[in-house]
Amino acid sequence: MKNLLTALKWLINFLIFSVLISIILNIGELSKYILTKFNLIHYSGEENSLLLMFLIPLLTVLLQGYIFWLLLKFRKVIPEFKTDTIFSEKNSAIFRKVGNGLIAYSVLIFFIRLIEKSFEITVEYGVSASYTLGKNFGTVLSGRISLLIIAIFLLIIARLIKEGYQLKQENDLTI
Repeated sequence: MKNLLTALKWLINFLIFSVLISIILNIGELSKYILTKFNLIHYSGEENSLLLMFLIPLLTVLLQGYIFWLLLKFRKVIPEFKTDTIFSEKNSAIFRKVGNGLIAYSVLIFFIRLIEKSFEITVEYGVSASYTLGKNFGTVLSGRISLLIIAIFLLIIARLIKEGYQLKQENDLTI
């Protein structure tokens, strides 16, 4: 069990580190917009793409900050697994928050990526607009399915922890 907890801790630390790197990259995209706005660098795109250069990275940074916070919260659960206090209301609430947060993140980032894909200019001759929309939809959705499955598993684990806590409470009362 100790080896599994150590592996889980390293995995969560790796996820936190990767989210931080992604936040830094998106902040770089935001700084590109700000530098363009103050004419410190030149961007030859359209004005609406300048707005997208700002909005999409800003929303992505905010959502990634939320995921960063959720991962830090989830990291707090690991030491409690070592002390045999797995079944508690606090752990159940943390798992539930992380599961619901991952579902919210997946849905919101799905719409952000779909909007981002729809503004990309890719002209394919002989291809209808509905095909392109469906292709974009499938591409964006495929990256979110695994995260949704993980979120559902976390919600199931939260429910199991809550029921385990209630059984533990009943067992303590009967003895």
